[in-house]
Amino acid sequence: SLSLSGDGATLAVANTNSVLIYRLEEGPEEGDDDAPNWMPYGSAIMQPGCGGAAADSVLRESVSFALRSDIVVDLSSHGKTVAIGCPLSSSSANGMEQENSGRVEIYQETNGAWELSGEPLFGGKAGGFLGASVSLSSSGTTLAVGTPGPEGNVQVFKMEQDEWVPHGEIIESSSLLISVGS
Repeated sequence: SLSLSGDGATLAVANTNSVLIYRLEEGPEEGDDDAPNWMPYGSAIMQPGCGGAAADSVLRESVSFALRSDIVVDLSSHGKTVAIGCPLSSSSANGMEQENSGRVEIYQETNGAWELSGEPLFGGKAGGFLGASVSLSSSGTTLAVGTPGPEGNVQVFKMEQDEWVPHGEIIESSSLLISVGS
């Protein structure tokens, strides 16, 4: 998964267990005739466990096309906030392992370092694949998170006092008569 900031100067690149952020740096490099270069911006944002239980199984092949990437990313317009969806991540709820429930984390850039913004959002049911799609507002303060399939939904969250809180009602697939969230 890839995401480019609104000004085209910041790029988020997801791989299996991390997200790398690059900034377009102006200036000459030897032999480049003053061409700009994409340079790493801060350390990699590690996402252990994003492969989830389905990563090495046949189930992964049957899951929607949106889940073919272990990590989904979206940058705010200014490139200083990144949402990271790990739909194949598993979590524990009430002492029970919830395989492939999904997880979303939001990071903000502070002085060249990427820091977690608020608590991670976890999917509520096994096989829910929360974070199969993520979308940040231009300012990076409102987040839409999707779970795929006929029982999928879209949830919107807003950052308030260092916490991601629900913003409006959940949009269910059944209310739209289509499959949402991927």
